[in-house]
Amino acid sequence: VAERARVAPGDRLAVAVVLDYAESYHSWPNPPIIPPEFGADFPAIPTTIDIVQVPEGVKVGRVQWPAPVAVTVDYGTGPIELMSYAGRTVAYVPVVADADAAEGPATLDLLVGYQACDETTCYPPESLAVQVAFEVAAAGGSSAPPVDPALFAGFDPAGFDVAQAAAA
Repeated sequence: VAERARVAPGDRLAVAVVLDYAESYHSWPNPPIIPPEFGADFPAIPTTIDIVQVPEGVKVGRVQWPAPVAVTVDYGTGPIELMSYAGRTVAYVPVVADADAAEGPATLDLLVGYQACDETTCYPPESLAVQVAFEVAAAGGSSAPPVDPALFAGFDPAGFDVAQAAAA
């Protein structure tokens, strides 16, 4: 979800990647936190967001991952607490439009990877291609207001610094 439907050249917006897990399901965080009971060589598959394609005149910063939450699992070791993504999990991608970004529609292509697990089993990893559309306003135009401010409440604006450094 793009924070704004339209961004002015030289302005910024955040993209929220919303992961809604069914009850009793979770995935490994990024980076994975391996419980000592599993051993250091446990093959945890982290949740990932890869930036596949960025519109011309747009820069992105590093993905901002949320803090994982504790879930109880039993993968043959007895019940243990595992730090995971569960429930509604939102990661953010900071986006900056260059001052000379071309006016018109823009699409950010992402690839979300995850391994869904329940209390006793981890399933084969999956990936999902996601496109996030927004518009770049004409030179001198303005950014649109945020579409869902509550969804972006967890975003840290410091992520824009990385994206703007990439634009320089």
